[in-house]
Amino acid sequence: MPGANFVSANHVLELSRLIKGPEEIRVIERVTEANEAAIRRMMEVARPKVEEATLWVEMAAVLIRHTGDYPARLSFGSNGRPANAGNSMALPIRLEAGGVLSQEIDARLRGYRAQSNHSILIGKKNAGQYREAMSAAIEIFHALAGWVKPGETIGGLLSQFVNLAEARGARGSSILVHTNGLGSDRPRVGPGPFAKDGDMVIEPGFTFTIKTHVEIKSTGVRALVGDPITVTATGARRLGFRELVPFVAG
Repeated sequence: MPGANFVSANHVLELSRLIKGPEEIRVIERVTEANEAAIRRMMEVARPKVEEATLWVEMAAVLIRHTGDYPARLSFGSNGRPANAGNSMALPIRLEAGGVLSQEIDARLRGYRAQSNHSILIGKKNAGQYREAMSAAIEIFHALAGWVKPGETIGGLLSQFVNLAEARGARGSSILVHTNGLGSDRPRVGPGPFAKDGDMVIEPGFTFTIKTHVEIKSTGVRALVGDPITVTATGARRLGFRELVPFVAG
């Protein structure tokens, strides 16, 4: 067959995985429960001068106990660095008083993953600036979760995020729609001129993390909060259950 060519069919599989069934959603709920437990442990252990490595081991142990599997991702960004700065490694970096600790927490169960995020402040220094940034991230998360419903588009969600951030004197950036499931399911996208899947219509069964990453323009302080949701016939159902509030450790 000298005239034959190979054609990628990845998009067929990617689109077929967009809508999660009840069993898949239950697995993602259990992954979220593990993430929640790891966040609780983070809030207990994180203090000024504690190393990222110590915190990583404590949280990884929680994730493994809950799922029986190694986390798909556990990455830190301490002292105001981006949440993925640690790239899933336990690093000997000490947490500094007044620094914001962000993270990407993905437990794994039966091959499925889901991400949760909750920026916290280490020590009480710069508490006012941190609370301003974190409060904005939380308010925007709730607003977007309330906006999501079948028939809306991913592009509309991105626009809502940017507008809500601007209204609070902040910039909205990074990945907003962080998909949950097997591998790198679509859509996984943030605002910007090269954003993909903007015309994708949200349907019941879509299950993804809304991850609101904001930077206050006047101070440059960044914070983020993220939680998995699943889309029902009437709107979004949050899968996380912790209270979304600013948290000062130590």
